[in-house]
Amino acid sequence: MKKIYLLLLLPLFLWSEGLKDLILYAQTHNHQIKALEYGSQAKEKSLESTQSEYLMPTISVGGSLRSQTPASPFQAQETVTGYGQIAIDLYDGGKLSAEISQKKNELKASQFDESYNKKALAVSIVNNFYNIKNQEALLQAQYEEQKELEAQISRVETFHRARLATIDQVDKIKSSYANNAYQITASKQNIFELKKSLGLKLGREVNQLQNSRIVEPQAIDTQEELNDNIKSLDATATALRDTASSLDAAYKPQVQLSDTFSLYEYYHEDSNPLIENVNYQNSLMLTVNMQLFDNGAVKKQKQSLMRQHQAMQSQIDQAKEEQNNNRAIAFSQIETAKEKIHSANVALEATQSVYQMIEQKFEAKIVDNITYLDALSQKTSAASQYQIALNSLEVAKANYYFQLGLNIEEYINE
Repeated sequence: MKKIYLLLLLPLFLWSEGLKDLILYAQTHNHQIKALEYGSQAKEKSLESTQSEYLMPTISVGGSLRSQTPASPFQAQETVTGYGQIAIDLYDGGKLSAEISQKKNELKASQFDESYNKKALAVSIVNNFYNIKNQEALLQAQYEEQKELEAQISRVETFHRARLATIDQVDKIKSSYANNAYQITASKQNIFELKKSLGLKLGREVNQLQNSRIVEPQAIDTQEELNDNIKSLDATATALRDTASSLDAAYKPQVQLSDTFSLYEYYHEDSNPLIENVNYQNSLMLTVNMQLFDNGAVKKQKQSLMRQHQAMQSQIDQAKEEQNNNRAIAFSQIETAKEKIHSANVALEATQSVYQMIEQKFEAKIVDNITYLDALSQKTSAASQYQIALNSLEVAKANYYFQLGLNIEEYINE
């Protein structure tokens, strides 16, 4: 018999999903996370492109056909030219190295954004998950209330047929039953909407959710590390400073060495037989140029970037203060959730005891149905509130890990 029971329950376990699995799936399939990943990959390729230019020569080839009508006395009527050139920047005023540093920091900022959004998605899924669990707990309590009301309706109707109860007593219990059915429908709709919201973050439908618990936080230094959001801001600020530094190259000399080898082929060169046309030519060139005056355009552009850098630093300082605040609040929420659990448990035990006593008195006709229905409602409410208090603790723990910049999925037990 036990084996048959387990086999019947097996499909439920196969289709149930844990909180950790949901988070890991969303972090891989969520469209916004994918977009951030593509953005990081694009910045990585941009960095590789800039690095490939640093102190490396460029090689190019080309050709041309020129035809003159009428022919010049000093050149053939038609000339075909092919050339190959190798060039290298000997000095660019530090522009390219500053650009490489800028792109490295932009890549870091993008990667920190990606990491932060994955963690934010995780805590959002935790909230969705336990909101669904809250509604399921409320629905379960409502179903239990429904069963008890059905039993009391049957009992009171029996009394009414025996003329031991009035019709208004039957109607009041039926009215409570109808109201309970309305609340059950509302709870089902809430669960449906919450699952749809969670499914949107996952990119697929949500099945039955299994119970999950988050590890109790140990003593952790709340000042130990900046979160990824602040790290991203810091890397972005550094990238702005690097961009400003790259502008300094505009006022420094630019030195390039190039070597060009050309081949020539002539047609109809009898226009002037006294001119001897060369068939090949090698040209070695060293060029130096330096910008002397631009009416302060580059200087003002650099000042603009440095103001943006200062603005970003102010945002970082504000974010650090908010981080310390949020961590203190998150820790306090855990303690508050524990106190709520204790209070909810005391209330649940009390309402269950009162309900059992009033139920016996109601069946013995010592109290009226109003007193009974009030006791039943309080017991149902206390049962759901206790489960909600338990779930609130899990959400508080998840938020605490998020505020510390940790990966929530690593602290989930299933």
